[in-house]
Amino acid sequence: MTQARRPKSVRYIILNWHHRVGAIISLFIILIASTGIALNHTDDLTLDSKHMTNPLILSLYGITFPNSSLHFRTQDHWLTLVGSRLYFDSHPLSSCTALIGFSYIDSQYVAACQNQLLLLTESGDVIESITETQGLPIPLTFMGVTSDTTSDKTYLKLATQEGHYLFDPAQFSWIPLSTNNMSTDKKNPDNGWSQPTQVTNPNLEAIESTYIGEGISLERFLLDIHSGRLFGFTGVIFNDLLAILLIFLALSGFWAWNTRRLRLKRIQR
Repeated sequence: MTQARRPKSVRYIILNWHHRVGAIISLFIILIASTGIALNHTDDLTLDSKHMTNPLILSLYGITFPNSSLHFRTQDHWLTLVGSRLYFDSHPLSSCTALIGFSYIDSQYVAACQNQLLLLTESGDVIESITETQGLPIPLTFMGVTSDTTSDKTYLKLATQEGHYLFDPAQFSWIPLSTNNMSTDKKNPDNGWSQPTQVTNPNLEAIESTYIGEGISLERFLLDIHSGRLFGFTGVIFNDLLAILLIFLALSGFWAWNTRRLRLKRIQR
């Protein structure tokens, strides 16, 4: 005849879960405690001046370098569009919605975006930004350089959906043209239209460093691990759950110790 099992006591069940919970969250407690100690000594460890540049870590903050980029080359200089940021060689310029062309005229460079022209020095400094308020016909679709054989003068030629224009940077004047006066084969660089190059800017690695910046400070990274914010809302909820389990461990541990203490007192009597 088999002996009936005795029902497990409440104390046994609580202690059993106390051990399980303690084993499960022990690693997380060590992580939170160690990051807390480090954050408590931020100045001594100079955490605010150390930066994380690992691509995987930066991706958690939404800091990623775009996979595609657009490159133009004129003379010995490059113009590169990465995301919505424009770079002269590796020097950052302004934002640009769509890069149209890059030309050299009258000892200055001209960068053409869909809604603006940037006049640049030979070292890449911005002389002036020309937008619709200064009379720029937009949106630009193509830009190039053409010469007037009668006056031996060089002009920028601009194409829009509405028509074609000549622009004289020296006189700051716009000359509307009919398509009959201008080559419409814009994909042929021999016609003077600026075209992107298939060759990658050799400064792309320096551009990536500038684009990403210094990354995330080690202090910020440890703080986000400590609070759970590194993984967004899910991480915060997970940390809240850990806090609840810690409270359970404290209460169950105290309860187990107190019940044992009371039981020993009764036995001693």
